[in-house]
Amino acid sequence: MKIMSQLFRFTLLAAATLFMFNGAIAQNECVNWTTFSPADKDKAEDAHVVYRNFMKSEDYAAAFPKWQIAYDLAPAADGERPFHYADGRTLYMDKFNKETDEAKKQEYADMVLKLYDQDIICYGKDKRDVFLLGRKAFDMFYYLRSPYVDVLKVLEENMEKGGNDVEYIVLEPYATVVAYQFSDKQMEKEAARAAYEKIMAVADHNIANHKTQKEEYKAAKERALAALTPIEPFIFDCAFFYDKLVPEYQANPNDRETYLRVYTTLVQRGCDKEDPVLAEIAAKDREFQMEELRANNKGYAANEMYKNGDFTGAVAKYREAIDEATDPAEQAKHYFSIASIQFRKLKSYGDARESARKAASLDSSFGKPYELIGDMYATTARSCGNDAWGNSLAVLAAIDKYQTAKSVDPSLAGSVNKKINNYASSKPNQETGFMMGVKNGQTATVPCWIGETVTVRY
Repeated sequence: MKIMSQLFRFTLLAAATLFMFNGAIAQNECVNWTTFSPADKDKAEDAHVVYRNFMKSEDYAAAFPKWQIAYDLAPAADGERPFHYADGRTLYMDKFNKETDEAKKQEYADMVLKLYDQDIICYGKDKRDVFLLGRKAFDMFYYLRSPYVDVLKVLEENMEKGGNDVEYIVLEPYATVVAYQFSDKQMEKEAARAAYEKIMAVADHNIANHKTQKEEYKAAKERALAALTPIEPFIFDCAFFYDKLVPEYQANPNDRETYLRVYTTLVQRGCDKEDPVLAEIAAKDREFQMEELRANNKGYAANEMYKNGDFTGAVAKYREAIDEATDPAEQAKHYFSIASIQFRKLKSYGDARESARKAASLDSSFGKPYELIGDMYATTARSCGNDAWGNSLAVLAAIDKYQTAKSVDPSLAGSVNKKINNYASSKPNQETGFMMGVKNGQTATVPCWIGETVTVRY
């Protein structure tokens, strides 16, 4: 019990000593000439007035010795105005900028920071500490090139104490340092996200409410975003990007560049493709691609018209495709499509055969046009002529076209051989031919629209 009592008294003594030590430091830093003897006060004030006159003319070399006297005597000047701290920072910053020796530059930089700290201790009331912390961080970042880990500590203290009252000038440095520290694996994702949200909250609050600097906070937010955007994908999930990007899409829903960027980003961030907005964007772009394909690919447009039952329109569109095409093989395919429509849908056999012949003439390895003509002949054989003889000659014409088709394109042999076999029994009858005076191997002209000459086989 006695030991515990002694330990308790020792703890109280240590705390009291520490309190007195800190108070002594603060008291020394905040000494002002109002408590001096008349002689010492006059000395301090004289040095103050002289150096201040040099400061007005920016003669920093002449000002520094007198400032040093004034500062050493009374760091806090008259106790009401922080001239010695603020002017001292200006003088040492001037030395820092002109110095080339790195050790000296560091010494001057340390003095600038010390003067900030003393100013905060002695004059940091009524949120002036927030102002000073912000300016300290600003100088550390832009001028003194302090290590980012040190700058970050000051920025975080400034944000913690100042909240929405921090100056706009600290937003970009804070964002830059956070982005760097996170990218360099010196800051956790949660801390980076919290800093990001804090920066945006301060900016948005002041953009909406600041009396005189709305535009400054707006510009600072844009610069901060530029610094933070590269790390957004690594610190935020779908919800963040959804809330950020969907309004952009909804504000300009028909701009393809915008909605593709929104869609791609949200999918990359793990958003569900079945989400109504994402599904809407996907459907919109599919339709865009279809329209673009229709506009730029006449053949595709013609096929779409065919599927929709517009056969005459499809033929016209295929002709446009032929006019635009430079490859004969491509032109041949379009002519074949026209022939198929004219034959099977429009029942215009003469026009269909002409289109098929053009297709065959453009591509010597294209056997399908001949097969199609054979189909035309076989389909109309029963109506060709007024008797069975004319019908059978039309069948021979069809078989001839099938033979040509597989000779041009052997890959068609399977399909055309079946057709040839199907129509073999419909060849001319020898007895009928005898009565017509036509022997095997002689030629005969097919009646009706076909009008071709065939070699008679019984």
